[in-house]
Amino acid sequence: FLDKCLSTVQQKLDVSDNCSDKYKLYETLLRRQKKLKQKSSYNTLDTPIQCKTVDKGNQSEPYNQILNDTKNSTSVSNNSKEITIPDIYEVVQQVRNHTGLSYNFSQLAVSVVIQYLSNLVDESAKSSLNSIREIIDTFPPTSATLPVECLENTKDGICMQQLLEYLTAVKEDSQQRSWQIFDDHVQIEDCLIELTSILKNADPMVINHVLKIDKYTSINNLLEYYQMELRWVIQKHLLNIFSELCKLNFVVVEIISNSILPMELARYLLLFFW
Repeated sequence: FLDKCLSTVQQKLDVSDNCSDKYKLYETLLRRQKKLKQKSSYNTLDTPIQCKTVDKGNQSEPYNQILNDTKNSTSVSNNSKEITIPDIYEVVQQVRNHTGLSYNFSQLAVSVVIQYLSNLVDESAKSSLNSIREIIDTFPPTSATLPVECLENTKDGICMQQLLEYLTAVKEDSQQRSWQIFDDHVQIEDCLIELTSILKNADPMVINHVLKIDKYTSINNLLEYYQMELRWVIQKHLLNIFSELCKLNFVVVEIISNSILPMELARYLLLFFW
């Protein structure tokens, strides 16, 4: 009936006249027709039973998915992370960085803390602490168990490289100038003191790795700088550095013994006892 009314009004409608009563009636009929079509499309009474069953199944799928995701996340959270040698090595390095202890004392501090913590926690956490203690008991680590990145990223390794580069630049500067500049005395002495502290307290593996990066060229630079330097205070710090370097490995001892340093020391002894 509504469609017939629309067709009748449309035949008698003047399109150019938008304000007439016929045009308003036509718009009203169009709106009602649109509403009726919307109601018929959303009429659930006409929906077949099979379609309703499928809709319920589709609604239950997100719920089942949420349950599965929750179970998976719970199982992942229950799986503890495996503790490795690089992890414990990083802990020891952090203790050294924050306390100023030597590498050996930092390792001892971590071992003591883990030992006493194992007596305070429950059985579930005690197993993890025992695994950490077993790793610490195998220290010091070897190059086979410790990646190179762990040595390069340590604070001692980075600082040692910077100090050696600075001393190399000082040596090159001393070679270029023909007069003595005493304004840099404090900076050079502080640099040598810090380098001596690293050689005494850092991990020997880190020190050897830094020296191997440039194939022990930094040691030759220090030997040349000792020969050019005339200030006894700086020479004394350099001798302390050479003494600590000789404790590392035989390669360093061979480099120093084949240098001009033994002859310089012999000359000083002759002048002193003469």
